Amino acid sequence: MQKLNNMNKIKFIGIGVNRQTGKDTLCQLFKELNSKIERVALADTLKNMLDPISTQLYGHTTLNLPLKEKEEFRPMMLALGKIARERDIDYWCKRLYN
Repeated sequence: MQKLNNMNKIKFIGIGVNRQTGKDTLCQLFKELNSKIERVALADTLKNMLDPISTQLYGHTTLNLPLKEKEEFRPMMLALGKIARERDIDYWCKRLYN
């Protein structure tokens, strides 16, 4: 029980690894231990910005793209991410925080 009480003191856990490695699954497991845990991801903001283009091209939002289309669309996501970071290195963190 002590471990669960200590979890309430944690503010952020950052996980930065490659795609398709189980980050969302890990978050779900944490959430089962503590329902106050909330998943946030830098890429979600980026994907939301590109939803109109993804929907036009594929008929799906970026969060719902099938794997094949997601891989085709990935270079556009990477390009937008890079442009925003070049303008402000903290751009995505600021968007996530707000």
